[in-house]
Amino acid sequence: MIDVAAVVFWDRFGCWAWLDLWRYGPAVPFTRADGAFLAALTAPVTEGLRRAQARTFVADSAPTPIGGPAVVMLSPDLQVRLQTSAATEALYRLNPPDDPIPTVPAAAYNVAAALVAEEQKVPVGPPWSRVHLGFGRWVTLRAARISPTGAGEGDIAVSIEASTPMERLEVFALAHGVTPRERQVLEQLAMGADSHTVAARLVVSEHTVNDHVKSLLAKTGSTGRNALLTRVAGTG
Repeated sequence: MIDVAAVVFWDRFGCWAWLDLWRYGPAVPFTRADGAFLAALTAPVTEGLRRAQARTFVADSAPTPIGGPAVVMLSPDLQVRLQTSAATEALYRLNPPDDPIPTVPAAAYNVAAALVAEEQKVPVGPPWSRVHLGFGRWVTLRAARISPTGAGEGDIAVSIEASTPMERLEVFALAHGVTPRERQVLEQLAMGADSHTVAARLVVSEHTVNDHVKSLLAKTGSTGRNALLTRVAGTG
């Protein structure tokens, strides 16, 4: 390898993907023109990736849910020691279907690596991640050290579990470009509040709440409040 070009696809709503391009000899290193070309692609590709994530919020139609606890035990150098049968199935689904199955897919490896970075005082992000598993289902991966003596000296457990309603709601809001205030309204609606209650809790008028609801429906392509909330929950 003689050069690497790294591109991060992010906007004010979050980071949606990254890309590493490697060049090997006899190819020449990346040029300024190559960099400018990749930079020009970043904004439209980022928007497309975010919109693609938004379209994953459909009814959870997984034919066979993953049963039992899904846990992978990694050694301090991030090699697999043990994994439950449920984790085996979950890890399989986390890999692209046309790729060979590696020991640890990126989704599980990344949260463990983030934990190690956090322990080394060079955090790159939280040691957890939400990932679309397919069939409208979102899962949350979390990494934790199994260590009685201190950070960096024990195995790492990575759990894979269905994302909670609020975890789903956060990704839903980010993927649809929802503003912070609109997200507050959405959270209240998800808890069963009507416009009057939302207005009282957020100290705004009902008219303002209804305006935010109209904006939410337009941004998410939902036909009404019930349709909006079932998309967030994955129930319809």
